[in-house]
Amino acid sequence: KDDSNKVLTFDAVAYGFSTSNPDSTFKYTQQGLLLSQKLKFTRGQAMLLNRLAEYYQRQGNYAKSIECATQSLQIAEKEDFTFNAADAS
Repeated sequence: KDDSNKVLTFDAVAYGFSTSNPDSTFKYTQQGLLLSQKLKFTRGQAMLLNRLAEYYQRQGNYAKSIECATQSLQIAEKEDFTFNAADAS
């Protein structure tokens, strides 16, 4: 539980930097994604892949954004996750 909370914290911090400091957004998103994969915390993986999709979209890398968003959606559909509409890119 504590480790999954760390994943959620990485996501929250990444979101906080999303418009002001893209490099930090990328850094915290990557750290959270790696931890969520290590923990097999699929909800965290889906959330952070979506956050990564937002990052790439803001950077103008639309192909990479679509790739990450698709991976996030695949995990969410497989695990039957629902996200708040505000979580969508």
